[in-house]
Amino acid sequence: MNIKELTNKNNNRYMIKLNSKTLLVAFSIMLFNVKGQDVNSNTFSLQQAIDYAYKNSPNYLNAQSDVLMAKYKRKEVLGIAMPQISASVDFKDFEKIPTMAMPNFVSPAVYGTLMQEQLLAPTADNLAKANPDNYPAQPVQFGTKYQAQGTLRGT
Repeated sequence: MNIKELTNKNNNRYMIKLNSKTLLVAFSIMLFNVKGQDVNSNTFSLQQAIDYAYKNSPNYLNAQSDVLMAKYKRKEVLGIAMPQISASVDFKDFEKIPTMAMPNFVSPAVYGTLMQEQLLAPTADNLAKANPDNYPAQPVQFGTKYQAQGTLRGT
């Protein structure tokens, strides 16, 4: 036997197996009692048929969507037309107020002005007091311990 004859013989066996399987499936389907829809399940009167067609028509469904969209649009416009009010409150507690070191410019300026106006004699002691280098930097705190702020805005 050559290769061609063997191939044909194997193909024939495969076809026979395939055909027998197909027949087995077909007979098993025929054994089951396959029923279609009952004829009486969708019987309508004339008015019921008209109502069914009316409610399931694309035009009716589109119209329902348009009505729903109009309701939401009305709510949107009403929300825009209403006054918008917003309020906020801000409270801060500064446990430690920031401290800055500032030069003492008040005392030398006072002594210098008094000597210029000749209200104070220009002695060595008074001249030393008028020199800003003789005064150390003073610790100064700016701000408050508590701070509160409230806003109310309406448009």
